[in-house]
Parts: sequence; structure tokens; C-alpha cells
Amino acid sequence: MSDSLETLPNNWTIFQLKSLGGTKGGKTPSKGKNQYWENGEFNWTSPKDMKSFEIHSSEDKISELAISDGGLELLPEGTVLVVTRSGILSHTLPVCIAAEPTTINQDIKAIKPIPGINSRYLAYLLRSFGRKILNTCSKEGTTVASVETKLLESLELPLAPLNEQRRIADKLETTLAAVEACKQKLNNAAETIQQFRQSVLAAAVSGELTREWREERGIEGEWEEKQLQALLDEPMRNGKSVRDGNQTKVLRLSCLSHDLVNTSDNKSGDWTGINPEPFLIKEGDFLIARGNGSINLVGRGRLVPEAREEIAFPDTMIRIRPDKNKIRPDYLA
Repeated sequence: MSDSLETLPNNWTIFQLKSLGGTKGGKTPSKGKNQYWENGEFNWTSPKDMKSFEIHSSEDKISELAISDGGLELLPEGTVLVVTRSGILSHTLPVCIAAEPTTINQDIKAIKPIPGINSRYLAYLLRSFGRKILNTCSKEGTTVASVETKLLESLELPLAPLNEQRRIADKLETTLAAVEACKQKLNNAAETIQQFRQSVLAAAVSGELTREWREERGIEGEWEEKQLQALLDEPMRNGKSVRDGNQTKVLRLSCLSHDLVNTSDNKSGDWTGINPEPFLIKEGDFLIARGNGSINLVGRGRLVPEAREEIAFPDTMIRIRPDKNKIRPDYLA
């Protein structure tokens, strides 16, 4: 669905939620009253439950006493739920449909089933307008990202005839299901490719990848096993932590996010009282992330392609400097 209202079909109209009854709010029953929560049988939906298009059950349940004493409303099946207060609103507007009757907490607004408006169409419509709602209906000056209810209820939305609403919702369900299936296939393919990559690397460094090449040329002899330290030009070294300054440059941990060490990803350091010479990198060095950074980078190693200027490596990395007479740096990598 497009959020443009300028080119609507002739038989479509524009509406506002406030003209159709507006939205309903919720609340949290007292956590201090166990009888409100123990053996609860009614859904109590909060933002943490809104992870799928339809919500059949909530993580927390409340009792009938909590509803009656707390003044909550049990909303019917087909109610459209919109998160209006949550950190997730900094980038996403969660919109779902209650597939079962539910109550809601104070961070959600509900739109009960409305005659003439298909609930699935309305939910998809609000999802399609999600970015516009976040840009134009957000509250100012709040510590937690929030949507202003009055602005949301005043937002102009396109309304198709009821039969067309159903057709649009049906088509979207079919199309989006196909999109999710494609996404899953791509995820599976990425995992398979990674496994294949690891298999190729394992074959390469065990000699299997070049076995036929050696046999064709009559090359004999067994491969050797060597400890890494025996192949180095100098012992492995941890980097140095220095404050920001205007002296010798220091690599950032993110420089390992590429296929090779990105030497342009650096900052200037303050090496006052410290000799940076032992920590400078050079072409052929191999750097490994050892911690204090993103978990996705820990253990990752990358080869230094070249170092045209003096750049040191930080304490979040280990430097391996191979003896090029004993092992090729790119083979080591």
C-alpha cells in the first residue's frame, strides 16, 4: 500500500480514526495483587507480544478479577493493536491483530472492529503508513519514544470499498507469505554457502584441494605440522591502549570488518611516554580481535595488505608477524 492520497481510485475515500470511534487505551493491573495474575485466563497484551501479524496468546495472563477491579476492557477478536510507547518506535511501528479476545497495557492503543472496515486491511494500512506515523505523530520531549494519540487519530488514511479491502488483505497475506518463504530460503542458502566455504578452506589447508595437482606432477612428500610460533618472525604481541590524541594513528577494531585490514579505519592516539614502534603494523601482518568489542568480531583475523604510513594496532587485537621465508602471509591467513 502507498501512503500517497493524491492518486486514489475514484471509489475510494479518506477517513480518520477519530471519526470512527478513535482508539482505546489499556493499563497494568497492580503487580502487588497476586490474585490478578495467578492462574490468569485472559490475554494481557504488551509490546513484547507483538512479534507477529496475529496474536493468539500473550506472555502474561490476568484474571477476571483483574479486569473487573482494574477497569480493563476485554477487546474482541479482530481488534487492531498499535504500539504507541516503546523504544522500538525509534525505527518500527508494530501493528498486529488480536486473534483472540485480549486486554492491553498502557503502551498500546486498540482499534475495535469497525463496520465497513476490514480489520486485516486496517492493520496492513497502518503498517504501510508506519514511517509516516513515526515521522508526523511522535511526541516531543519524552524519554521513551511515543506516538501522540490525537495526532494518530487525526491522520488521514485511504479507505477502499469493503469488498476491495478483503481482496487487498487476501492478496497481501499471500504475497507476504511468499516473501517470508524467500527470506527463509536465502537464510538457509547463506548458511549452506558458509558451510561450503569452510569445507573448501579445510580441504585447502589439509592438502586435499591440491592432491590431484601434486599427483599429476609426481610431487611426493608429506606435509609438515608446525607450531605457529615456529613460523613467526617475532613472538605474537598484544596491542597497546592509548588515549585519543594527535600523534601516531591507531586502528579501530572495526577495521577487521572487511576482507582485509582496512588501514584507513583509524584514529590518532596519544603516545606520550610510550614508544609506538613495537606496535606498528606492516604488510603481511595478521591481526586477530581478542575481545573488548563486538561479539561478532571476537576471534576474527584479517591480513594487513599494506601500510603506507605509521599505524599501530590497539589492545583489542593480537598481532601475528609471519616469517616470510617459512610461510606465506596469505597462506597463513
